Amino acid sequence: MIDQLKKVKALNLEMAVGPRKKVQDFDPESLDAGVEHSQKVKEPPASRGSGSKDCAFLSAPTAVSRLNRSVLLLALSWFLVAFGQPARFGWIGIVSSVGGFALFWLALNSFILERELQSCVKKRFAIACGWYALVQCVQLSWMTSIEFQGYYIIGVYCGLCILLGVQFGAVSLLATSRFELSWMRILAIASLWTLFEWSRFFFICGFSWNPVGLAMTSTVWGAQISSLWGILGLSFWVFFTNLSVLKLWNELQDFVWKREKKRVAAVITVLLLVVSPYLFGLLYIRWQENKKSDQESSPLMVALVQTGLLPSEKVPIQGQLKTFIPPFDQWKRIFGMLEVISLRALSVNRGTHYDLIVLPEAVVPYRADLCTYPYERTVNLFKEFFGQEITSKLPPLGTSLTELRHVNGASGWYVSNLYLCQALANIYQAEVIAGLDAQDKESGKNYNAAFHLKPMEGTAFSGCFCIKRYEKQVLLPLAEYLPLEIFRPLTSYYGITDFFSCGEESSVFWGRVPLSISICYEETFPEILRQGRQKGAALFVNVSNDNYYPNSQLSQQHFDHARLRTIENGIPLIRACNTGITAVIDRFGRTLSMLGEGGKNSEGLKGALVFPIIINAHQTFYTFWGDAGIIAWMVMFVLVFCRLKFIFRW
Repeated sequence: MIDQLKKVKALNLEMAVGPRKKVQDFDPESLDAGVEHSQKVKEPPASRGSGSKDCAFLSAPTAVSRLNRSVLLLALSWFLVAFGQPARFGWIGIVSSVGGFALFWLALNSFILERELQSCVKKRFAIACGWYALVQCVQLSWMTSIEFQGYYIIGVYCGLCILLGVQFGAVSLLATSRFELSWMRILAIASLWTLFEWSRFFFICGFSWNPVGLAMTSTVWGAQISSLWGILGLSFWVFFTNLSVLKLWNELQDFVWKREKKRVAAVITVLLLVVSPYLFGLLYIRWQENKKSDQESSPLMVALVQTGLLPSEKVPIQGQLKTFIPPFDQWKRIFGMLEVISLRALSVNRGTHYDLIVLPEAVVPYRADLCTYPYERTVNLFKEFFGQEITSKLPPLGTSLTELRHVNGASGWYVSNLYLCQALANIYQAEVIAGLDAQDKESGKNYNAAFHLKPMEGTAFSGCFCIKRYEKQVLLPLAEYLPLEIFRPLTSYYGITDFFSCGEESSVFWGRVPLSISICYEETFPEILRQGRQKGAALFVNVSNDNYYPNSQLSQQHFDHARLRTIENGIPLIRACNTGITAVIDRFGRTLSMLGEGGKNSEGLKGALVFPIIINAHQTFYTFWGDAGIIAWMVMFVLVFCRLKFIFRW
């Protein structure tokens, strides 16, 4: 009876678990597979990293379906991020700042194969690197303009796209690893990317284009966080929000119905992250507008000149000499713009006059102090535009702005570009800012500079001038300075043999309004303009020259950075460009007036933008701590994460 019961028990066991194997039939690989499979079943979904599953266990149709979905998500995320900038499609930027990167990481998770972890790392890095390089191919497409740059710029363009792709590839390895996407990991990943963007400021001359935070500046409200942490703070928030969306998606896939409350809490948390920057911006603007401004005065009437000249029209270029406009004729164009606009303004309001005239970077050829214009011809030019009695307002001869020269056996007076600028200041009784090349007589160094001139009064006509100079601090490699001697043959091929020296510090010029000047590309470096604000500036003035990349997105991207500088420091900004976007921007990054309609429609226009700007200003946290504030937090988050990873083996 007992034997029969044992046989029945053995039969039931065999039916439940299968027939037993003999020792000689034992296969150790089957045991390993069984253990591995049991671990996969018992392992929590989150520990397999961002919701990924092992593709080796999927049937062929399922694997193909997943691959198609991944490719679709890759394409969609690329479109959102690549075109999600104010210079492209502003509304896409709002979507991109919330979920553009999250969609990419979600697609990248589908390529994770846990059985081939080492090759999987290489695959994920390669995909992420290539994807972001293609994003930069769109956002940096203005660099492909070879008309005035030559073919070497294509090599620079490709190299930059790849380097930026490498940075993103490294960060994406952390975002799509097999470990759980915890909040500490999210903070560390967003911080690491922010440190990467900050490090670009110190690469060669500094590379400040295309921080991911620009996607949030499509609306004025979304950009106001930069008053706290600058553009780097916006970039941190974009990554933090995208990673949070990715975490939410993973958890929604893993949660069961009995944990409905936790799902709702996760959704609410992410929605708050998405909405809070825009809500903060709305309340911040209303609060500051209701406060009494730090700097209130009557409107400052500014005249911002845009020459609308291409490089071949402004300076003689070999092979394009027919289009070159002589410097004297270029001054005629400037006088004509100012006088026409002045007459229009006077016809509306007889009390109208200029308080500040701004001429763009390198407004005319020749150094500022190089006396090359015949005096008699210059006087006739002023009489042509301003009348016969205008000579009484011209600077006197025998000063540093004039020179007695002997040419072909005859003696005669010649005047410089600064002489004409001083004459404009005297005629209009206005301050004048002009971008001109300069040379230090003692050291012999050349500078890309901007001059600030005040009208001469009283005894000043005896030859004493109030002329101050700012020297550009950030120079463009190969075009303005030579990073390495090995590049000299290349620059010589394009006719560039002389280079500039870097300026040392930001300056504030004291007139009716204390103002700080930046030149062209410097406007995209937050710390340079912040230095001027800390020294007491209540107005930013930028003189630019975007004409070396005509018919591109450069001018609009440049303008978008200018808007951020006003928000970061709480003061308005005015811009005058040779070609580009000449505009007036208030302290919240709102465009008050613009020459043309913006973008490519404004780039080639010529004229003068006249606008009465009220100088309102307020203090910001960013002005107080600059980039150092957010960088300290980012370093702390990364170090804490590394320590916790070491302790808990994350």
